[in-house]
Amino acid sequence: MPVTKTEFNKDKAGYADGSIKAVKYIKSIDRIPFYRIEKDYQSGNSIHGSLNDALAQGYYGTTSYSSFNQLNYVRFLEETGLIVKGDETATRWITGFRGYPLLQTFGNVKYHLSKSENPEFEKFGFEKIARKNGITILKNKFYLPFGYTYDKYIDFNIY
Repeated sequence: MPVTKTEFNKDKAGYADGSIKAVKYIKSIDRIPFYRIEKDYQSGNSIHGSLNDALAQGYYGTTSYSSFNQLNYVRFLEETGLIVKGDETATRWITGFRGYPLLQTFGNVKYHLSKSENPEFEKFGFEKIARKNGITILKNKFYLPFGYTYDKYIDFNIY
């Protein structure tokens, strides 16, 4: 169904749901721009929720729709069991770590957005830091930055 210019400017096709202001708040308190944000909801008014909210709302997330998602990210998701190996459709419609709070730590998710005032993620090491425009902002107490290293590892074949 077509949208008029006035309708679009009113709510930005559903993307003006408070998420952009929550992301702006996070960026104002955390000047290091290399982390991920995830949500437990999708923005937009379409019947099918977008997996590209991060792209539209100005943050790095774990979900993505693309015909050519990054191969190593796809392989990583296959090895964690989030994508079935050989399922080409799953490599295009990547739901990432949404709904997997423990894997979000491993996937470098530092902040989590929820429309709930008492998000389930509080049970998994995320703590409330603010509530802005109907969005609860949580910070991952166990966040791991990109590029962390190990002094011990397990061989893939043993894994």
